[in-house]
Amino acid sequence: GHLQIAFSVILCGLVWLVYLALEQKKPARGWLPSAVAMLTLAGSLAAPQMLPSVELSKSSHRASAVGPSLANYGDYVKLALPPRNLSTLLFPDYFGHPVDGTHWNDSEFKGVVAGGNNYAEWACYIGVLPLLLAAVALCHPWKRTDTGLLSARRPLALILGLALLLAFGTPLNMLLYFGIPGFSQTGSPARVLVVAALALSLLAGNGLQILLTSPLERPLLRRCLWIAVAVLVLLTAIGAAMSMRWVQESTNFIFGVVIQAGVPDILRGSVLLVIAIGLAAALPSLGTRTSLGLGFAVALTFLDLMPRALYYYPQAEPSDVYPETPGIAWLKANAKNELIAPLNTSWSMGGTSPTAILPPNALTVFQLRDAAGYDSLFPANRRERLKDALHGDDPAPPQNGNMAFVKSYGAAQALGARYVIVHPRRVKQSEPLQPVYSGEDITIYDMGTLEAASPALAPPSVGLRAGIFLGGFGLMALTALAVAFFGKQRL
Repeated sequence: GHLQIAFSVILCGLVWLVYLALEQKKPARGWLPSAVAMLTLAGSLAAPQMLPSVELSKSSHRASAVGPSLANYGDYVKLALPPRNLSTLLFPDYFGHPVDGTHWNDSEFKGVVAGGNNYAEWACYIGVLPLLLAAVALCHPWKRTDTGLLSARRPLALILGLALLLAFGTPLNMLLYFGIPGFSQTGSPARVLVVAALALSLLAGNGLQILLTSPLERPLLRRCLWIAVAVLVLLTAIGAAMSMRWVQESTNFIFGVVIQAGVPDILRGSVLLVIAIGLAAALPSLGTRTSLGLGFAVALTFLDLMPRALYYYPQAEPSDVYPETPGIAWLKANAKNELIAPLNTSWSMGGTSPTAILPPNALTVFQLRDAAGYDSLFPANRRERLKDALHGDDPAPPQNGNMAFVKSYGAAQALGARYVIVHPRRVKQSEPLQPVYSGEDITIYDMGTLEAASPALAPPSVGLRAGIFLGGFGLMALTALAVAFFGKQRL
């Protein structure tokens, strides 16, 4: 649903293509046909996903009849990456971690007055060693005679610079916000950090190549390394200083207290930085044993990133997350093909757990029909039906505009739901219906005695059918190219 990610990738490809065309100084007839063929093939392969998404986006809750305005642009850039988050380049958990409930840089965290955001929106950590290697690549002397991977530094640096300018909310965003139709609905400038992370990762490969194979003398290479270290430490220090200022101006915290949540990660990141510096300093001494240096670099990066990934995404059996309770078993036995509406009124993404039942889309896990919804491209007409049934109340909680709650019996009836589910602690004596199931897990009411509206059926997707056709064309073209290539290799 986040179409700006696809747009950013396409934009990166175009920037790279234009740069290479200008760099090689070849006439357009030499590279344009190949570029058009490549873009056509890539577009056809992506069509089964892209065309339905574009089609749905035009009728989703993100579509707006009101065009972009300066007032809305001001709200948009408020979610840009703040300078204080430079501290997370080396220490991603500097502000705490959401799994622990200690992420105090979140707008939902109790005590934050203004200026926060969730952990994922501002994440751009690629690992300590890769970041150091990327800095080495940028600090290495720039020569127009660079060949191979080193020649890619310029377009990568350009893409990284553009991505960071957008992520930090500079006026460059205005060109896209007001110039690209639909871009004003993309939510946050900081989502372009995925492009910055990609560029940094590729630059890290350049930095590793430099330390392993550069013809520069070792003292010059070590000078590049120490300049890179100094730049990273300086940026981190600037971020830390800005975070102290933000705490004083926009929170009710005491900095010395909340920073304790990040101390373990600061210590861990400092140790990793020392090890990374030692490894990077030793790489030029390996001579022809480049595979050994590559192995150490991959191992250190793995030991840095894999534990973080496993901790951020806790592992559990599906049955532990979505247990089949007696109430769910009743629904599977009696409401297999019926529309079901869990009643929820509030949500939370960083504070106290809400009194909620079966979050939107949860029923689909049990192959049951869910009247609520949670999607980045939620159909606007269905949301408006919910809003009308709620007498103008927004079905989405303030914390997440992609959710659509069924908050009342009237809303459930408007959607044509047969059954309504209520949290046991929210059951009232004055409920309009008698429950057909009541347990410690959920309470279920049958709406069949009420006059239910027929649910609206979605029209067939033109984009999906066109996308499947174009995707098949692209797959056949790719297969033909592969057959021709391997056939040529055999000859």
